[in-house]
Amino acid sequence: MNIAELNINVGGRPSVGFSGDESSVHALEARLGRRLPASYLQFIRSANGGHPEAGSFFLDASSDASVGVDWFYSLGGAAADSLEKALDDWAQVLGPFMLPLGRDGGGSQFYISLDSPSGSVWYYSHEGSERIQLADSFDEFLQQLQVHPDFI
Repeated sequence: MNIAELNINVGGRPSVGFSGDESSVHALEARLGRRLPASYLQFIRSANGGHPEAGSFFLDASSDASVGVDWFYSLGGAAADSLEKALDDWAQVLGPFMLPLGRDGGGSQFYISLDSPSGSVWYYSHEGSERIQLADSFDEFLQQLQVHPDFI
């Protein structure tokens, strides 16, 4: 996984990695009742929230069927786009052991199922309450993100 290729930014500036105290990670894991995947921890230490330029996930070979990450949530703080706020807002909808990791432009959620052995990544469409498994792991999910050809 090459996180730099996602070009994650906040207000046009490169996102910086999480540099907070490890107690924030432990508190999040305690709240979720599960450990966070190592690949996700590596991700937030490299880019702690922001907008990815390469954020489209294609559901099939067609560029017509895709979902796009508009924003990855950040760890730490009470910002509107923080993991803590996302958990407050989405825990009941997504269910136990689910970690919201980002949202699309309409507010639908991307999340990691911490109940699966590899931490599968899912998409929850709030419009129809549809859930779609996107990848078997967070690494696999990141590897499949790309720039949408219609947005170049």
